[in-house]
Amino acid sequence: MSDGSDREGSIEAIGSFDDTVEIAPCLATRSGGTTSPTVIFLHGRGQSAALVHELAPAFSPARVIAPPGGIRLRRGRTWFENASIGIARSESVEVAEERFMAWLGRSVPTGCRPWLCGFSNGGAFAGHLLMRHPERFAGAALLSAPLVLPPWKAGALRSKLLFYGRGDRDQVVPSEAFAAAEHYLESASGAALTRRAYPCGHEIGPEEVSDLANWFSAAVS
Repeated sequence: MSDGSDREGSIEAIGSFDDTVEIAPCLATRSGGTTSPTVIFLHGRGQSAALVHELAPAFSPARVIAPPGGIRLRRGRTWFENASIGIARSESVEVAEERFMAWLGRSVPTGCRPWLCGFSNGGAFAGHLLMRHPERFAGAALLSAPLVLPPWKAGALRSKLLFYGRGDRDQVVPSEAFAAAEHYLESASGAALTRRAYPCGHEIGPEEVSDLANWFSAAVS
């Protein structure tokens, strides 16, 4: 799975999540009769929510929901606009956050704390959401994603279970953006971090999907 970025696309802001994809859990309940967990997948720039089908097996038997990004590009969608590669426009992130949290309130009961999983632009947005609303989410998997809107608050992710994976040959996200994110996540964030690097570019390969499945299974057990 790679990021189908379309940096030349004209951008049209939209405010709905009408094309949300939902994958029902393979099992209605987990052992012990507790409800299956919920995972919200956020696609990358220039992609669509349909890409969740490639990653959903890693989260079985969870309920997986994949809303589309709120900004339409010439090809695909995105969650927020960038000032430059790896540098988000703060006002765009804030508008996206407001829309997303309103959608979350309508779609996921407040008594349920879903997991976030995001790739690239979607992973950066997932990390932002987790830091801003740690009480609302159980944890997150951030894949090939920088973190946006520094400086990041010390302890913002205290005890949160977090998977952070990326390709060590990634030429889409600047290496310094990855370095800054990893330094924060490993130290000041307070997260219970699992970090992995893979011999690939800006993509999600089979090895990462396998590691993600193992991490998620242990996280929800």
